[in-house]
Amino acid sequence: MELQHLVFRVASSGDSAALEQMFQNDPQLINRPDFDGNMPLHWAALSGSTAAVQVCLDALSRRDDLDVETEVQRQNFMNQDAVCCAVTSGNLDSVKLLFSYGGRTDYRFSDTVPVLIEALHGSNVQLTSFLLDTLDVDFDRSRNDRYWIELLKPDLNVSLAHYKLLQAHAVPYNVRIFREVCDTLLQFTVENPGLEEFLIYLCKDAVTQCAAHIAVLANYFRRVSSFLLRKMVPHNGNLDCVHRMQRSNVFQSPISAPGWLYVLTEWGLSPKRLSSVVRQDSVLLDLIGLNQQDNSTHLKPIISDPSLLPLVLYFAVLALKFPFPTWLSSWNSFFSKVCNSDCSLSTSFDLHATQHSRSVFDFFWRDVFPFICDRAVFVLNCNDLSFEMIETQVGLLFEHTFLSVPSTHPRQADSQVILLIKVLSSFPASSKLPGHELFLHVIRQHICPWIPPVTTPLNRAGEAAFAALHTLSNIPLLECILEFSPHLVRFLISRMEHWSDQIRIDVVVDYLIISYRESELTAHVPEDCLKLLSPNSLGTSYRNLFSSLESRVAILNSEPYTLQELTKIQVRLHLRRFQFSPRSQPSLHSINQLIQCLPIPSSVQQFLKCNT
Repeated sequence: MELQHLVFRVASSGDSAALEQMFQNDPQLINRPDFDGNMPLHWAALSGSTAAVQVCLDALSRRDDLDVETEVQRQNFMNQDAVCCAVTSGNLDSVKLLFSYGGRTDYRFSDTVPVLIEALHGSNVQLTSFLLDTLDVDFDRSRNDRYWIELLKPDLNVSLAHYKLLQAHAVPYNVRIFREVCDTLLQFTVENPGLEEFLIYLCKDAVTQCAAHIAVLANYFRRVSSFLLRKMVPHNGNLDCVHRMQRSNVFQSPISAPGWLYVLTEWGLSPKRLSSVVRQDSVLLDLIGLNQQDNSTHLKPIISDPSLLPLVLYFAVLALKFPFPTWLSSWNSFFSKVCNSDCSLSTSFDLHATQHSRSVFDFFWRDVFPFICDRAVFVLNCNDLSFEMIETQVGLLFEHTFLSVPSTHPRQADSQVILLIKVLSSFPASSKLPGHELFLHVIRQHICPWIPPVTTPLNRAGEAAFAALHTLSNIPLLECILEFSPHLVRFLISRMEHWSDQIRIDVVVDYLIISYRESELTAHVPEDCLKLLSPNSLGTSYRNLFSSLESRVAILNSEPYTLQELTKIQVRLHLRRFQFSPRSQPSLHSINQLIQCLPIPSSVQQFLKCNT
């Protein structure tokens, strides 16, 4: 059997004249199948040419040995008949023509309706409407849940039209289908046309369709509300989608400070951000209820809990305006519009801590601090501000926050070492941010100076593992911490299970040796490498790593030091002794700051600062 017989190519091209001539010359071609069981009629229907379909039907009618209705309903090997092929092409006239020649309309005893599924895949709403009016379907028998999912496509305006058609034709619908459709829609992006309209209609319709499942609906309304706040608001540049949800009585405001922070983080990191100051101010006023243009309809506040207002406003201003120099004046201006003398940022933080049994300090450093860093790095990567300008504004932000909310200051930590570990573990393992130059600046200026040079033993589980992973993956971060505490560096390195495949083993081994020397205040490196590591840090999977460590230690202990190397080691050890002593001042806390105070040439200072 020829797979590419000319009749199939002509039929698929829709050339009715050429097709008619071929059937006149050879009437047997009309019921000749290709490799997939397609007849010329299937290909003509797929072409979208009604004239070509008519030519095939006429050719079938001229054959006394063929039943036209049977041939029209004949399926290919994919279980598609000619009507289904015509639906795929989106040609309504061809579909009507095939029905007039006996195309199948009775699906009362079928578990599925291929032509309807195919129509829902397409974008011809009129064709779908015609099929629903024409076909005889027992939707209670068929897998009706499939139709609601099949209609979802990139152009959600068409999907919504199909959705309404299924409703109008009483296709069974329940809360499970609502959940499945909603879950699928929330995976779309805001660039998909019609997404906002569909989500709002879906929620509004569910109020009447699934009223008995109010708890389920409330959860999904909250998810949709969060999605619109996070994604659609920065995309649209306004809160209109939120107001539409409010008017439909389906808007669910975030009920906690972390919930709002999750939403507003997207405002600050969205590729399509609100760069216009006028639009930023308009959104902020709308968020706090001072910019409702439609006075005929009184809407509930978007921030449903008044006690959260200062905190949410703080997050929103940071998301839209930080680290631009006007962020602080904007905060003061908006804060004065909505908050009285009894309300403060500190009070709002405290209320959050009381409600969630969580300290203000922990919330700020675990949740708010990563948000601040992400936003600052995002603006820097967009080349909107210079590195120096952002450094200045980051310092101003910490100064303002520590003054407004004293309980966030690093000196309030039970352990500044644990604070640093907490901060490093707050970022995802795939994040490059802990090694970013701006992040290192923040760590060096605002956290590390508070870390005592000599640290007590720490718990190695949980947060410490993530902190070690980030630190070992970012050598500049490792160097930054080493400036202040070789004990902490040794703690982070000395457990081999924290060594990932991405780290540079030779460099990490060198830093392990340096941290050992400078924490133990000795130039000697023990021949027994196990003394460099934590107990129980070895396993069969770490033998290769341990071999690298043994080789490096053996070289150090076998080769004599140069006078230059020995001098550097001894000078740094003397500086570490001073750093560890009670005489050391906080202003001279890092070893590099001590080196800078030495009356020696800058080139020698740089040599002493270098850890390699």
